[in-house]
Amino acid sequence: MKKPLLLALLAGALFTSCLKDGFNDFDALKHPMTFQGTVSPTLGVPIGMGSATLYDMLQMVQLSDAKMEVGANGIITILYDTTAFWNIQLDNNKKTPKSGAKDGTIVHVARNTTQGSIAIDLFNNIGALNDAELEVDSLKVYFKTHLLAHAREGAVDSMAKYHVHVYYDQLTLYVVGKDNTVQQVLAINDSIPIDSLLAGQDVILFNDEDISGAVNMRPKELRYSARMNIAFEAAFFASAGISENQFVADSIGITSVDVTGDIKVRFPISAYINDLNYDAQIDFSPSFQLGQLSIDTSMIYLECNNSIPLSLLLRAQLLDSTDAPLCDLLDPILTEVAGADVAINPVTNLYSSVGPNRTLVQIPVTAPVFDALLKTKKIQLTATLNTTTTGDPIRNRVAVQASDKLDLRVWAKLTPSYNLDIDINTGNTEGGAE
Repeated sequence: MKKPLLLALLAGALFTSCLKDGFNDFDALKHPMTFQGTVSPTLGVPIGMGSATLYDMLQMVQLSDAKMEVGANGIITILYDTTAFWNIQLDNNKKTPKSGAKDGTIVHVARNTTQGSIAIDLFNNIGALNDAELEVDSLKVYFKTHLLAHAREGAVDSMAKYHVHVYYDQLTLYVVGKDNTVQQVLAINDSIPIDSLLAGQDVILFNDEDISGAVNMRPKELRYSARMNIAFEAAFFASAGISENQFVADSIGITSVDVTGDIKVRFPISAYINDLNYDAQIDFSPSFQLGQLSIDTSMIYLECNNSIPLSLLLRAQLLDSTDAPLCDLLDPILTEVAGADVAINPVTNLYSSVGPNRTLVQIPVTAPVFDALLKTKKIQLTATLNTTTTGDPIRNRVAVQASDKLDLRVWAKLTPSYNLDIDINTGNTEGGAE
């Protein structure tokens, strides 16, 4: 009431001063006078605000098996990693087939396969990714093993005597898709030598192998395997009825091998996304008493400053205390929040954000909207996300940096109407907000 009262008093003072200049004897001034009317000042009041980077948003998603990494280049990576352990027992009588060496010499090989799996819950926990059109720059798999043999004294000499050589081969990787389809995505048959089995050795089997094509399966599990071979010449293997494994244990002296595996699956977020749906809620706590105002030409504004290279098609609803919808605010076809502009980053050679784009969404407060506002406790935002168009006919994927964020501010411009009835002679004031 202070602003309209001040306006009224100023108007009354000016009116009185004009009359004093020549109309002091005007009889009307001897009678009580009042200043009546309606004043409608425009008020801008905050409703809510928030700011989140995509890194923050991903941290809120329950990816129980995943971690978030930010590389030196600032690009966000979703990381799955695990450690596995195998103990390969060689003092058994399991037969393995003989094979020919490159020089024609017949060799025998003790073969043992290590295998395991790693769960990928990205597509289970962000279900909208299953329906969105998605391309990624890379999906990388890293698999390193550490091998250490348990051997009796003299094993070093025995390995030289029997011309033993140890190697990995038959490396395979399978993807289990969302629909439980299993598909082999990687097979490496080249021999990878193991030179220091007795002293202990690290061997990299998959060195960030790219299986990005597998993203179309929406993988929920990766299965991997690798075969370890201990080969020796057949001339030293004369005992009938003994297995290659048993010979390695008894004659060479290697009884078992410990294998520790370090497996990593990385999703650097450099992708093309189309029609990805995302939901969020904003608490509704206006700094004014809606019930005391009569709204005529008011507006609610959503002000978005978006430096994430994702545009949003928005729908908004007002919710009551039970999260039941009260009123629709936006038309998702017409309401678009622009994504950040992108350009090639000379450091990463990827398209990434070059700064925020500002979008101001205006929502007229109609009678149904105002009635709903009186009961509103939250604003439900539903967004369809699409990556910013690069303009490059070959490269349409954009990278997301940890610093990319969306700033959102919700505020209102209200025009409450105040009825005034001021007795100019006494200064008594009546009236109030309609």
